[in-house]
Amino acid sequence: MKLTLLAFLTLLLCTAKIAVAQDYWQRINTPDSLHLSDVLVDEQGSIYISSWDNFSKGGIYRSDDDGATWTKKNSGFIYPTSSIISLGQDDEGTLYAGGQSVVYKSLNGGDSWSLVYQAQPFAANMWKIQCGYDSVILVGGEDYDGIIRSGDNGLTWQKVIEFIHDGWYENITDIQFGPNGIIYASTRITWANEPGMVYASYDQGRTWQVFCEAGYPMALGFDNQGRLLRGEFGLGLYRYDFTTSIWEHILSNGSSPRSILSVPDGKIFLACGYYPNYLGGVMLSIDDGNSYQFNNSGLLGFDKNSDNLIKDNIGRVLVLSMGLYRSFDTIFNSVKVINTEANQLLAYPNPFHSSVTIKYNCRYTKSADNMLFIYNSSGQLILQTNIGNQLEYRWDGSALPTGLYFIKISNEKSTSTLKVLHY
Repeated sequence: MKLTLLAFLTLLLCTAKIAVAQDYWQRINTPDSLHLSDVLVDEQGSIYISSWDNFSKGGIYRSDDDGATWTKKNSGFIYPTSSIISLGQDDEGTLYAGGQSVVYKSLNGGDSWSLVYQAQPFAANMWKIQCGYDSVILVGGEDYDGIIRSGDNGLTWQKVIEFIHDGWYENITDIQFGPNGIIYASTRITWANEPGMVYASYDQGRTWQVFCEAGYPMALGFDNQGRLLRGEFGLGLYRYDFTTSIWEHILSNGSSPRSILSVPDGKIFLACGYYPNYLGGVMLSIDDGNSYQFNNSGLLGFDKNSDNLIKDNIGRVLVLSMGLYRSFDTIFNSVKVINTEANQLLAYPNPFHSSVTIKYNCRYTKSADNMLFIYNSSGQLILQTNIGNQLEYRWDGSALPTGLYFIKISNEKSTSTLKVLHY
């Protein structure tokens, strides 16, 4: 009896140790010999990874079973093994892929792609794709194709900034849509002893101006209070407070953040590059950036580059670190937009300056059901009212700060949400 009890307690102790020692990150198997460059997860949970051409395996791969199996999705590419550098997805679910001098678009989850932009006559790597403010898509490249822009969900494109220098080279390292209605882009300089830049656009990406000089900015982001974050090569992390207009050096441990991801509850992830004397991997802050610790349990180690932090559709975090990794646990509660009827909620003009008209299709609801809620980018409730069975509601936001606002209409059968930009 004593032996049996001892064996049971030993087994229980070992099980408890295993549970406590569970790694923070788990490896997701991907096809062999891929040079991974970006990762994306759509609203249905499908995972997309992109790869440089390596042993004829360049292109895009998709998994519909949480990373268990992968299918190559290169149909429509100019070359079957095209290198793909960056991925993006707009609010309509349309996918975008940036390669060497090309941008592709897919309307069917990557099953087929169409060429929507080709850099000419000079070659340009399309390093970054960001979609935001409803229909705006920005692709960050280099030299003559610094940033290209589409304001109509990828139908037409315009070159909005060029980096033309005599004997040296400038390329985009990151683009971020700010909660204040301003878009920011960072660049690095090579082949010259010149500082990199942070640019800002105050008109939805149409024109750009220098926001500040920087050393070697590698990543941009925002914390949960809306402050701008800038990761620097070998210098850690800087934070810009818009109320004081001052950059604060908040992390000076010699790290090189290449990707920044903020999630609710004050968590900020930094994916750091590995260089001699600089540790790689992932750092985590649980106090909105006041302190950071390395969180590499389950990753390949401190001597590997980490990059491209993203959230999946259920609240887990994914990162590239010489492979694809995902947090074992759900880090935050993912709030999905529910819209049970196509085009149920519309707003125009969007962006708006003083007032916006909200239009709602309420054919299948009772007159007393429809409640309108408006929130700011911090989640604070700005307006709550019963709109009955009105087809339109005009909201005057002229007295409120510029930035993103979220409109929600709920009734007993459905909930619809929409983002609007006040400038």
